[in-house]
Amino acid sequence: MNFVGLVVLLCGLLLCALGVAQLATGRNIFRVLAGMSADLPPAPYRALGAMYVFFGLLVAVESLEGAFGPIGHAVLVTVLGAGVAVCGTWALVLLVVHRSMGGNRQ
Repeated sequence: MNFVGLVVLLCGLLLCALGVAQLATGRNIFRVLAGMSADLPPAPYRALGAMYVFFGLLVAVESLEGAFGPIGHAVLVTVLGAGVAVCGTWALVLLVVHRSMGGNRQ
């Protein structure tokens, strides 16, 4: 593995860890790290946290392309990509439901 692959692997694992932290707390971990207050209920943040976990694992798997063989790599990428799509859709639905119930009016 070259240096770029190692950096991509570490970035993917970091994103995965941030997603796990967001799943555990139910708060937007990026806003917490920036010292800002969260303005939504925890459900959309849990969905986004799950999406970050899947996306981080997808990035990490992409950096380890030869480790799983061609079929294993294709299966992992397909499953993780589907996880990103499902969790992203789940987060969008929760955000739309929250806003349609009168949240965050400006």
